[in-house]
Amino acid sequence: MPIIGVTVSPRFGRAPRRALGHPAWVPDANRYMPAATGTRWPTGNTANPWTYPAGLNYQCSKLFFGSPDYPTNDFLIPFVGFALTEGGNAPQETQGPTTDTLLDEAFFIHPNGTEYPILFGGLAAATITANTGIVYGQVTLPTALPAWSIFGIRTVYHGNVGENRLGAYRIQRHRGEKYWGAGDLASIRALAAANGPSTPALDPDTWYNTVGNATNSQTQAYGPALVLAKGWDGRPVPLMLADSLAERQEIAASADERRNMCSGVQI
Repeated sequence: MPIIGVTVSPRFGRAPRRALGHPAWVPDANRYMPAATGTRWPTGNTANPWTYPAGLNYQCSKLFFGSPDYPTNDFLIPFVGFALTEGGNAPQETQGPTTDTLLDEAFFIHPNGTEYPILFGGLAAATITANTGIVYGQVTLPTALPAWSIFGIRTVYHGNVGENRLGAYRIQRHRGEKYWGAGDLASIRALAAANGPSTPALDPDTWYNTVGNATNSQTQAYGPALVLAKGWDGRPVPLMLADSLAERQEIAASADERRNMCSGVQI
């Protein structure tokens, strides 16, 4: 993205010349920067809070994201225990899980299909305090993830039947995303290993590729709030403020290969 630079060259009282270009990039390979397209913070469903159904209170989401336009590694992945509110009360945290969110395990999926465990302080599992907590998962790959990669995060979590839970992501089937549910950890692991279709009760066919409302839209699965990584080469990183003025009714089926939801930047 070109940035206007200023070259000072006195010319008998005339204004300084302006040259096209950008300031020198100052790499900082050890600085954590946003490293994924399409991440989403959990939000509250004000009409009908997400709950853990009977026999489906162990859940697994398999999500795919796009990496930056430079190689990345040493990933830092936050998982949160609270939700932001959408609509008139935003961004107040008016809705949250009944009890702590229990992460059983999480994995980083390399473009070649290899899964690497995401560890929380060296452990595979973590407990996220309800309504206030945040935990940071870490994973370092054997070699840096290439620029413009498509990578995945697979998250396994559970709670008690009937309790409110957090949700953030509507599954994008055309991109290979999945959402499974079972009654115990062994069963949910088996579903993930088989990599079959999503559990119908959690992601019904009738709710996919359909503009819904509070009662008939796709169920939101839990996953990472952000993905951060090291490797920044110093290039400018734009901060884009977005609203739903033009794209408020976008649906999961409209996402592109990098999980972007809209047709372009709305200004």
